Formats: sequence, structure tokens, C-alpha cells
Amino acid sequence: MDKVRRKCLIAAVLLLLAVVSCLYVGDWASDPKTHEATISELDGKVQTVMALTAGATGAAVVVSMLPQDMATPVAEELADIASYFLIVLCALYAEKYLVSILGLASFRILIPAALAVLGVGLFWKPERLRPLAIKLAAVGLAIFLVIPASLKVSAVIDRTLESSMRETVSAADEFRREGAEAEENGGLLDAVIGTVRKYRDEATSLLNRYLQNLAMLIVTSCVIPLLVLFFFLWLLKQFTGVDLAGRFRRAAEARRGRKPRPEGKE
Repeated sequence: MDKVRRKCLIAAVLLLLAVVSCLYVGDWASDPKTHEATISELDGKVQTVMALTAGATGAAVVVSMLPQDMATPVAEELADIASYFLIVLCALYAEKYLVSILGLASFRILIPAALAVLGVGLFWKPERLRPLAIKLAAVGLAIFLVIPASLKVSAVIDRTLESSMRETVSAADEFRREGAEAEENGGLLDAVIGTVRKYRDEATSLLNRYLQNLAMLIVTSCVIPLLVLFFFLWLLKQFTGVDLAGRFRRAAEARRGRKPRPEGKE
């Protein structure tokens, strides 16, 4: 009887924790104020990407005005880079909104479900339900932490590259200013060959800067979050035996019509 009472008491505590997680912790985890530092960091990256995009677009316009199509390929590349920056911008906005949504999913769905399953496992099929509860809780914590953790990793790289991005924005602004002044003083279309070559060389140097900055932003804003996610999935597999990455891979192979590889085999 004492054993049954103890199990009932533990189940009641688990149920209370599930209710608290769903009603209170879920609100905290989904509140933008909770993620104020994370959102502020993402907003700073958004402003940087928007400045780089505007600079690349303006530089492309200036280069396109050079006579005899002497720098048309450079202008086209600058215009293309501006569109690639939009991909990075979309990734940043997705992270900005997901940070609250994932907190809601973790503490209102997955973790309460894990506590409920653990409570049921006290009385029925504990050998199956307890591992399931651990898996649900681990997945919930992983998706809640993935974006803040990836930003912490990215911040280490961003600090070393921040000056490079500022210099690129300043160089683009200076290039556009020189182009505007030249247009007012007679036009780029009437520029002498030496001046045209000067603008073309400056535009090529600016293009190289933009390519480097684009690569940096793709790594810090797109690649690192994915690597952190896969790291969490690897930890999840090590501690719980859940191979979510392998299941996603096998599902993708099945959709492509390939025979899925058995679990545990690479």
C-alpha cells in the first residue's frame, strides 16, 4: 500500500509540474522579453545584412553607368550578391521568430507530455514509457536551446569579422558617393578611360569584399545553426538512443525512391 501511495504521490507531483510547465513556464519561454538578448543580437545582424544589401545594390547601379560596358560583369555580380544577402536575411528572421515558437513547443507540448508519460509509466509499462519520456524531454530542451546556443557560437566569429563588415559598408558608401559626385560633374558616361578603369578596379575590389562577407554571414547565420542542431541530435542519440537525424535521412531516401539504409548502418 505504501508503494502504491508513493507512486500516486510522485504521479501527482509530475502532473503538477506538467501543469506548471504548460501554464507558466510555457508563457515565460515564449515571451519575447525572455529572449531579449537573443533577439537584439539577431536584430543587429539584420541591420548589418540590410546595410550590406543596400551597399551592393547602390554599387551595382554606379558600375552599370560606366561607358562601353567595361564593368558590366562586375555590376551583375554585385546585383546577384544583393539577392544572396536576402537569403541570409530570411534565415535571420526565421531564427528571430522561431526562438519564441520553439520555447512554446518545448514547455507547452513536449516537456508536459514527457512528464505525463513518465507519470503513466509509474503504473503501466515503465520499460517502454520511461525511455519515451526521457526522449520527449530531451527533444524539448534541445529545440529550445538550439538557437541561443548557435548564436553564442556565431558571436565568437562575428566579433572577429565585425570590423571587416563595417569596412565593406564604408567602402560601398564611399564608392557610391564618388559615383554621385562624378555624375554631377559631367557624368560617368563621359568619363575618361583612366577614370573608368579606376572605378572598375574599385568595384572589383568591393566585389571581393562582398563575397568574403557573404561567405562569413552564410557560415554564421546558416551553417553554424545547422551544425549546432546536428550536435544536439548527436547528443540526443548518445544519451537516449534516438537517431532523429538518421530517421530524417531514411525518410528522405524513401521519398527519392531509394531503399533506406537499416538503422545503425552508415
